[in-house]
Amino acid sequence: NLIDADLSGAHFYPADLSGADLSGAILTQARFFDADLTGANLGGANLSKAYLSKTDISGAYLTSANLKNITLDGVIYCKTKMPWGEVNDDCEE
Repeated sequence: NLIDADLSGAHFYPADLSGADLSGAILTQARFFDADLTGANLGGANLSKAYLSKTDISGAYLTSANLKNITLDGVIYCKTKMPWGEVNDDCEE
């Protein structure tokens, strides 16, 4: 449970945050590389200027997250709730 936690500038190399509740967390300029955020709740989190590389956000909830100037490099999406809708780019059939 990391609700409203201030993790700005934190480095997650690699990290297992699957199913974590990060709602309202401050993750500005955080760096995620080879991280697991499957099923994580990032609703209302501030991810501005964050960097996600090779991170799995399948099933994650980011509907009301601040994604301004975020970098998404090689991110895995499946049933991922983004502010613009659900993304299923990497779902295996």
